[in-house]
Amino acid sequence: ERPMVSEGTGAEVQRPLATVVIGGVITSTLLTLFIRPALYRLILLVPPAVIMLRDR
Repeated sequence: ERPMVSEGTGAEVQRPLATVVIGGVITSTLLTLFIRPALYRLILLVPPAVIMLRDR
């Protein structure tokens, strides 16, 4: 049974919880796929570029 469509007993408690869980899964997926690699590249690539510009 899908939690976002549930109409049975206890659905009023389960629906907000399901919303939070689904939001967390989407957020963690986006962070893992986009933000984390971008920060990794930024940390690895920026310091050598700064050193090259400084030593010119």
